[in-house]
Amino acid sequence: MKINNVFYLLILILFGVHCISLVPKEKLDQCDVNKNGQICNDIGIDYFKEGIKTKISYYLSKAEEYFNKSCQLDFTEGCINFSEMYALEISVNKNFKLAFETNEKLCNKKVLVGCNNLAVMYAKGEYVEQNFKKALELYQFACNQKYYLSCKNIGTMYYLGQGVKEDKNKSIEYFELACKNHVGESCYYLSEMYRLGDGVEKDSTRSTFYLIYACNYGYKQACYILKKSGQFIVVP
Repeated sequence: MKINNVFYLLILILFGVHCISLVPKEKLDQCDVNKNGQICNDIGIDYFKEGIKTKISYYLSKAEEYFNKSCQLDFTEGCINFSEMYALEISVNKNFKLAFETNEKLCNKKVLVGCNNLAVMYAKGEYVEQNFKKALELYQFACNQKYYLSCKNIGTMYYLGQGVKEDKNKSIEYFELACKNHVGESCYYLSEMYRLGDGVEKDSTRSTFYLIYACNYGYKQACYILKKSGQFIVVP
């Protein structure tokens, strides 16, 4: 055996030991043998945190596996976590059929993040045929129930004319609703519209205020722009 092959074998052995020791066997048994959905979800969280920290896809794959096990045991939080891995585009396994079914399951339970993520799949044509009408219907349902990320997504559809007639006034209406309720990306879109005079009269002051709100609500691109321009301010 070549030296470099021995080296890689050693790395795999060490890596494997670390993977096994990450979650105690007793905890794994509570999920796999005793069918405890909450424990399965907790294991998924353990793997997820390790995957984000180390950027090793194995851990994210295991997180996805255990979130799904939790969901199959009807633990709603596990379903949400599984759904969000696809929404955030950090899924390793790329099982869009299962993601679609999970989102449907959540939405049927009136869990709004599931309705929003199901709408995203219809809008993108992931697993199903692209259907903007169905996406808008689901976004509208979630927005009406005060899930404000969906309100932002409706604003985007009106801005781009996706399945509806392009309408900048309607897009501003929904962006403002979402921004007022701490959806930073919506604040950023408003900032850009006022900066460029896109659908509204140019207004650099309002643009800056919306940019500050976007940063304050966690939208990193807005913080970067403010810092670069020397206007790094956080609104209380």
